[in-house]
Amino acid sequence: MANHDYVIANQGFPSFRADLNNVLQAVVSNNSSASEPSTKYAYQMWYETDTNNWYMRNADNDAWITLATFNQTNDTVNFIDSSSTVAGISTSASATVLTLANGVVAINPAGYVSVGGAATQSGEIRFLEDTDSGSNYIALKPAAAIGSNSTLTLPEATDTLVGKATTDTLTNKTLTSPKINEDVVVTSTATELNKLDALSRGSIIYGNASAATAVLTKGSANTVLTSDGTDISWAAASGGGTSWQSSIVTGSTKTVVAGEGYWINTTSNSCTITLPSSPSVGDTIILVDYARTWGTNSITFNLNSEKFQGNTSPLPVYNTNGQSVTLVYTGSAAGWIPIVDDAVTMETPQAYAVTYLVVGGGGAGGSDSNGANNSAGGGGGAGGLRSGSVTLSAGVSITATVGAGGSGTAQATGASGSASSIAGSGFTTVTSAGGGGGAREAGDGSAGGSGGGGGIGNDGPTGAGGSGNSPSVSPSQGNNGGGAESNSPTASAGGGGGAGETGSTDGGGFGGDGTQSSITGSATFYAGGGAGGTNGSGSAKPGGDGGGAGGNAGGGTPAQTGTDGLGGGGGGRGGAAPNIQAGGEGGDGVVILSVPTDSYSGTTSGSPTVSTSGSNTIIKFTSSGTYTT
Repeated sequence: MANHDYVIANQGFPSFRADLNNVLQAVVSNNSSASEPSTKYAYQMWYETDTNNWYMRNADNDAWITLATFNQTNDTVNFIDSSSTVAGISTSASATVLTLANGVVAINPAGYVSVGGAATQSGEIRFLEDTDSGSNYIALKPAAAIGSNSTLTLPEATDTLVGKATTDTLTNKTLTSPKINEDVVVTSTATELNKLDALSRGSIIYGNASAATAVLTKGSANTVLTSDGTDISWAAASGGGTSWQSSIVTGSTKTVVAGEGYWINTTSNSCTITLPSSPSVGDTIILVDYARTWGTNSITFNLNSEKFQGNTSPLPVYNTNGQSVTLVYTGSAAGWIPIVDDAVTMETPQAYAVTYLVVGGGGAGGSDSNGANNSAGGGGGAGGLRSGSVTLSAGVSITATVGAGGSGTAQATGASGSASSIAGSGFTTVTSAGGGGGAREAGDGSAGGSGGGGGIGNDGPTGAGGSGNSPSVSPSQGNNGGGAESNSPTASAGGGGGAGETGSTDGGGFGGDGTQSSITGSATFYAGGGAGGTNGSGSAKPGGDGGGAGGNAGGGTPAQTGTDGLGGGGGGRGGAAPNIQAGGEGGDGVVILSVPTDSYSGTTSGSPTVSTSGSNTIIKFTSSGTYTT
């Protein structure tokens, strides 16, 4: 091993000879040393003895290029290029890993060939056809994205692959959970399939005691197919067509079959009976208390997505000793109905939800006091609005009380509306207060479901809006009335509050909007506030959705009333000397009930309007009455 700067200085012959031999030694040993040569030349070779790496100096003489790594123990070499390592190429012929000869690529020992892809293209291997035939090929490539590594193992046979777009014949293949989307023609003559050939009318293919396919010929007239829990057979029909099961039901669950009768023994535990899915009209099931223990351990029906006497909940329970029940399926509307029931009063009452909307009567608008053009009364507040639902059982009477709208009076604060409510056993009474009346000139609006608007006086005094949601409930039944503006030729009294917003929210004198409901099937605004009256030459202001508009002074526009059945407030009256007029009347309230049609009893009083919307029956009370569930 040697290293030299390849410069021979002018010197005597013995020294020259030694220096020259060192140069030759460096050449033949590839400048082998543990450290790089001190003097470097472009394209110079260097073998690094401590790492066994072999280098060549680059053309710019500023870096080493790694050519190979030698294994001095095994006498092998790994050649290296700029991007990857080509490993395992041996200097020994017996250990050759890669052989290229006569168009054959041989890899030995076992290894793999990796075919890389591009950013938008998977790697692929192409098999070219005979060049005499053309230049076509068959490519083998993976999907663009692969979730995990997979291996395709070829069979040890001379064969062809089956393609999904080709017609092929499979021999000695087992299909596990196949999905067949077209008609299948079976041409096999195997023993099991032969039983399909010339199968006589009425016969049944079944699995026998030997777990083999067998044919059960048709039974005699008036026989039924029965099972003992293991095998099937034909038996004489009995019990009026009901097939009574010989096995006593003792478990905690049992799925029953139409046309069968069961002895239910609940000595040790209660039992849940699951009724058949997709039953047909006329299907019958009979259940009998075998040990007279249903009073201790009851049976409960799992309706299996069907109805029981027109309802889906709660689940029917039978809990009387010695009880029996015969059920008949009547169709999807009513479902299963007991036609023989030894203790029908012991069944759990079928409860259902009734949705309600209760709106109180709207308050009347206020009036001016002296007919002066610069005074005006506030708009009436809307009746309180409450909505929700109650769960009721059959036989409950709901009393609906509908509040009237308040009356307007000249030179006075408008009267407040009356409350609406629903009451009955089994639920808490729901009351919506009447709307507060709009104030006379310069006065404060009255409190109510929604508050009345404040009035404005001839000399400029202004009144405040009345409080809404009075008495207080949660969620709130209404909002405050608006206060009057300061006196000016176009100033106005405050608008009445609505169920949806405070009075004067949309501008001075505007009534507060009501709340939209679709309980009847149509989107409608209820409980809007009345508009405040205007003084001077101001134009009439609109009431909120569901409320009455106000009057003005100079034009003498009368105040509008709230609409009956919406619970809106009446409009306030503006001064119009010397003609003094009352504020607009409040609209009457309303009570609306939405009942599932399949649970609607049809029992009402008070002449409500009855209609349907989707799967619900709508009962609308514009005057007091009752509905009995």
